[in-house]
Amino acid sequence: MTETSHPASPARYVIVGGVAGGMSTATRLRRLDETAEITVVERSAHVSFANCGLPYDVGGVIEERSSLLLQTPESLAARFGIRVLVDTEVTGIDAAARTVALRTAAGAETELGYDHLVLSPGARPVFPPIPGIERALPLRDVEDTDRMAAAVADARTAVVVGGGFIGVEAAENLVHRGLQVTLVEATSQVMAPLDPEMAAPVHERLRERGVDLRLGAAGRPHRIIHTHPASHAGYYPGAATMALKLLVDPETDAILGAQGVGEEGVDKRIDVIATAIAGGLTASDLADLELAYAPAFGSAKDAVNMLGYVDQNVAGGVSETVQ
Repeated sequence: MTETSHPASPARYVIVGGVAGGMSTATRLRRLDETAEITVVERSAHVSFANCGLPYDVGGVIEERSSLLLQTPESLAARFGIRVLVDTEVTGIDAAARTVALRTAAGAETELGYDHLVLSPGARPVFPPIPGIERALPLRDVEDTDRMAAAVADARTAVVVGGGFIGVEAAENLVHRGLQVTLVEATSQVMAPLDPEMAAPVHERLRERGVDLRLGAAGRPHRIIHTHPASHAGYYPGAATMALKLLVDPETDAILGAQGVGEEGVDKRIDVIATAIAGGLTASDLADLELAYAPAFGSAKDAVNMLGYVDQNVAGGVSETVQ
C-alpha cells in the first residue's frame, strides 16, 4: 500500500489591533512563514501611523497627512501579502471553535476562523475620576488628532492633564498654535522616567515657552457654566471674551470666592463681586444688581447678572449645569 502525503494547510493568524504592536507582529510572522494566512483587524480607519507624530500633527508641524501615515491596507497587501480589515471591531472570541466575531463600522457582522490568535488592542487613556472629564480629549490615534485639531482651531487657552511624553508634546504643539497652555501634573515632575535632575531643565524650558506648569496638582471636581456662547462677548462693541468664575457654597448660596480675567488681565467685574461679598450678598443676589456701567434698565444684562440668574436656575433645579 502506498501512502499519499497531503501538503499541510497554511497556518491562519488573526491579529486583533494594528499600529506598532499588531503590525510588527504581522510583518515578523510573514518573514518567518511565507505561506501563512495573516489577517489584521483594526477598528479605526488607520492601521499604521507614526504615534509619536500625533501631537505634531495637531500643532501643524506635520503639514502633510501622508507624512503621518506609514502603511495602508493596500501597501501591506502588496508588499507582505497581509490582509488588513480596517473600521472593523472584534466583538467576540469563541476559543473552542477558534473563531472571532467581527462587526464593521457599517454594522455588517461576520466570523473569521484562526489557528493562532494574537491580541494587540493597545492601551486606553486613563481619565481621572472627576466631573466633566467626559469632555476631555485623549490623543491616541489619528481620529483623536482630528478631533483635537478641530476643538482648538478657534480656542485661546488649553489645559493639558498629565505631564508624560504625550502631554509634554501636546503642550508644546498647542503653544506652537498660539494657545495659552496650562500643563497639570499630579507628581512633582513631568516625564516620570527622568531623574529629577534631568526633569528640571525640561521644566525650565516649558516655562520659557510660556507654558503655565502646575506640578503636584491634581484635578479637582468642579462645575462650569457658560453664561454666554463664545461668539457673544456682550453688548460692548469690539468686546473680547472674559472668564468670570464664581465659587459658591451649595448649602447657603454664599459666595466663597471669585476670579475675573479678561484679555488684558483682571477684569473690573471682580470689584463688583468683591463688594457683593463684603456686603454679605449671596450668589443669587447678583441677578438683581443694577450696575452703574450697564445700560439703565436695559435688556442686555452684564455677566455678573447672568451669574446670578444661572445660580438661581441651578440651585432651583430649573436647569442642568452644562459646559
